[in-house]
Amino acid sequence: MIKINRIKLFVNDNLKSKKISDIVKSKLKEKGFKIVTKNYDLGIAIGGDGAFLRMVKASDFDSKCYYIGINTGTLGFAMELSFDDIDKFIEKLSLGELKCEKIGIGEIEIFTKENTFKHFTLNELVLREQELNTARFKVLINDELLENYVGDGLLVSTSFGSTAYNLSFGGSIVYNTFHTLQLTPIAPLNSKSYRNLLNSLIVPGKKLFL
Repeated sequence: MIKINRIKLFVNDNLKSKKISDIVKSKLKEKGFKIVTKNYDLGIAIGGDGAFLRMVKASDFDSKCYYIGINTGTLGFAMELSFDDIDKFIEKLSLGELKCEKIGIGEIEIFTKENTFKHFTLNELVLREQELNTARFKVLINDELLENYVGDGLLVSTSFGSTAYNLSFGGSIVYNTFHTLQLTPIAPLNSKSYRNLLNSLIVPGKKLFL
């Protein structure tokens, strides 16, 4: 049973999203939920997929929170609820009957001669040459060589992010709870001189690309 009391709304800056936000806020308060700006149990994004991503980032990828999205745009892979679902959602929320799915995030470490940087991503990491020239990478998975890649770049996506930029480059859609990483080439060179993977590669999430 999921117990939720304190809720924060993350709302897109457009008229439709703001109107729906007012309705949701009123309905939540009627059921006894507290609308807060910090220390929340549940974050609700109202807008499109971008609103969901901004919510998770603003929450510093806090795994102690629950997240859900209400779609007020056109296409929203991350936004599970439509306006018509709001009453049913709030009723189930008040009864603690919602189903929760764990999604994986990407943890990225970048090593330079001077420093080490750590970043998190919900969708993907894109590797390109700084001046957008042809990129050359030695790609290893757990210290085992996969390929010496030559092309425009490489994209490493989470399962959640498989429907985002990854899909635009012909990558596969992966169900959220599989917790995989997907390596998708961006315009790879393939000739007598260069042999690159032309399709995406899916590996378990605990594998590391170095």
